[in-house]
Amino acid sequence: MAYLTWVIRILLFLVLLGLATRNLDPVHVHGFLGYEWKAPLALVMLVALVLGVAVGVAGTLRTAISLILRGREARGHSPLPSELPPAEASPGAGIPVYPATLRPARDLPGDDEGA
Repeated sequence: MAYLTWVIRILLFLVLLGLATRNLDPVHVHGFLGYEWKAPLALVMLVALVLGVAVGVAGTLRTAISLILRGREARGHSPLPSELPPAEASPGAGIPVYPATLRPARDLPGDDEGA
């Protein structure tokens, strides 16, 4: 199955590469105040794709961060990672060890303290 996936990826790449090489005619992009950009059509389309992805990610970033912070607050954690208590040095390893209070406050299957 992995070989089939790679064959499909290679074929898709070759088709897109072929389309890009067939669309190298220069196009004029007219902007405001007399600004004009002359570039190959494939490059103009690539720039438009990258700008569209960047605008989409920027548009959802505020919502994603807000949801992450609300989830941390709902679980009882401090909203920002910078508010963590100072780490205690573990002897010998040099890896910080955080207090046990930072573990998620939920019951895991098999956590029977009274049994």
